[in-house]
Amino acid sequence: MWKRFAINGNKRNSEMSKFIKYTLLISMLSMFLFSTAAVAQDDDKLSRGTLLNWSWGEYTATQASMDEPLIGDRPDFIEASTTVGLGVNQLEMGWTFTDNDDGSGGKTYPELLLRKGIYAEWLELRLAWSYAEEVTSAGAKTKGSEDMSVGFKIALTAQEDNAPETSLILEMSVPSGDDVFGGDDTLPTVMYIYAWELDNGMTLAGQTAFNRAIDSGSGDAYLEYSQAIGVGFGLTEKMGGYFEWFCMIPDGAETEVQQHYMDGGVALSVTKDLQLDWRAGFGLNDDADDFFTGVGLIYRW
Repeated sequence: MWKRFAINGNKRNSEMSKFIKYTLLISMLSMFLFSTAAVAQDDDKLSRGTLLNWSWGEYTATQASMDEPLIGDRPDFIEASTTVGLGVNQLEMGWTFTDNDDGSGGKTYPELLLRKGIYAEWLELRLAWSYAEEVTSAGAKTKGSEDMSVGFKIALTAQEDNAPETSLILEMSVPSGDDVFGGDDTLPTVMYIYAWELDNGMTLAGQTAFNRAIDSGSGDAYLEYSQAIGVGFGLTEKMGGYFEWFCMIPDGAETEVQQHYMDGGVALSVTKDLQLDWRAGFGLNDDADDFFTGVGLIYRW
């Protein structure tokens, strides 16, 4: 998922604030690295299931093989409607370049996302972090670490007839970034993902999200709504593509404005556990970035 966290310029640099930040980071990293999950009877099999079922459905839990195709949250804006699976670790990372006609732009990397299946097939722990470089139309340059994001993804339902496969992401940013890109506030996000596998081999997916953000001008909090819809399709046995539209709409912000985008990309399966990707997109309104492109990879173990 291609996204940027809101910036809060009103940083407080007290020793207590720093202590709280690093304590949160250490706690979350420890949870990720040392969390345990039930071991499947077969080393190559994982218990699969969802938290809920559609009331009329006959879906039952099955056994998922590590030989199944890798499904990642990148390169598209829409997150995957599935979790990685109990006991599975997945590393997703990439690089994005943004350019505007007025000379402004930037880069983000490594767009790190660590996903770990814990407790059950339907639950995964998530850690995200990135570094950003920006240049204004006047040529002023800034760079620094963004806030880390931590959260969970819950696989809610499998697809049943016309009812979609669904999942829910609950996450928040942790105050940990540099002054220019970080903030003192914890910013929660709620994201609902839904997808349908169509008879022609294509997939239709959508995503609705709400998150708390900080206005870059006033420093006040506001609610941001985002919506996306996209189509995925196979190109070859090992390559797939997608097209999507997405937008970010602020509510109660003084400086931030609506942004609408269209993008597309491809993903190549190098092995069953390694995937490479490329994407490119453009803004649909004057306040959106004019152009962006990026590359990335996913590794599963």
